[in-house]
Amino acid sequence: MDRVADLIALAYFLFALALGSRVWRQRQNLRGALSEDARVLVGRAAFFLLLPITVALHELGHLAIICAVGARVAEWHFFVYWGFVTPTREPPLAPIEDVAIAASGNLVSIAVGVALLVWAHRRPMGDAMNLARVELARLVLVLHLALYPLLSLAMGRFDFAIIRFRLNAMGPYWGDLFAWGYLVAAIVLWTATRSRFRAFYSRMTGA
Repeated sequence: MDRVADLIALAYFLFALALGSRVWRQRQNLRGALSEDARVLVGRAAFFLLLPITVALHELGHLAIICAVGARVAEWHFFVYWGFVTPTREPPLAPIEDVAIAASGNLVSIAVGVALLVWAHRRPMGDAMNLARVELARLVLVLHLALYPLLSLAMGRFDFAIIRFRLNAMGPYWGDLFAWGYLVAAIVLWTATRSRFRAFYSRMTGA
């Protein structure tokens, strides 16, 4: 699984190199009002060029809590578009410490997504910058509020699976209640904010 993810990330990275060159060559077209082709280019740039920065921040969030609880890194894997950090300590980490480590990266990612929206709202710039910030925020929030939790729980690996397993170790069905509660809360949040976000997205990007 990890090798497949690395190969996909490598393909993304090679595409990102070509995309970065294209963005540079067409930088004059990214000033002022954006054409449809320019909008597509900026949207792709948000994913392929900017999303890796948020992935790095996510992993640094894990690392910060690992250091805070006195653990060390047993394994670090970062491949531009995905990664993981495996902590170790003697005596072994308590369940609540594992939960804090697993949750920290996702909290950082969600905070980054919200911060991008606040930044775009309070400091509007050109159409390209507005679109890049709002689109990156949308990607980060959708990934970490919905897609990543579902994938992690379904696979039984990575952050949300760790949170579920370790909470279950702390009390009967705590982790299961967390998993279902999180998913229900994400659905309710999306339903309650979808129309507002669409209006905000349209206003900030001209879509």
